[in-house]
Amino acid sequence: MQSEVSTAVVSASALVTVSGELDLLLASSLRAGFEHVVDQGVETVLLDISGITFADTAGLDGLLWCRDRAGRAGVQCRLTAPPPALLRLVRLTRSSSLVRGPRLTPLAWLARRRA
Repeated sequence: MQSEVSTAVVSASALVTVSGELDLLLASSLRAGFEHVVDQGVETVLLDISGITFADTAGLDGLLWCRDRAGRAGVQCRLTAPPPALLRLVRLTRSSSLVRGPRLTPLAWLARRRA
């Protein structure tokens, strides 16, 4: 599986999809993609991380950076279906603020945004 970050903007919302190994290299792409959608003036960003197969501390740092960047921009940031390995890393590093709030599937989230 190839590691990648993709983005899509729907109205005032954005979907950032991360798949593969969330390491230092992919975390850099995540930051760039997240910054791109925030700069477009969205109100909400959904981080679809259901496709992450591996995450190290650099990857976790990338997700925490997205959360902080969203906060500074006044943008709501939500995660979808964090894989068990990432949840374990979140617990071990006491970063639970990253996964607070509803964890919707991308389709459920888009349906809510269009309603």
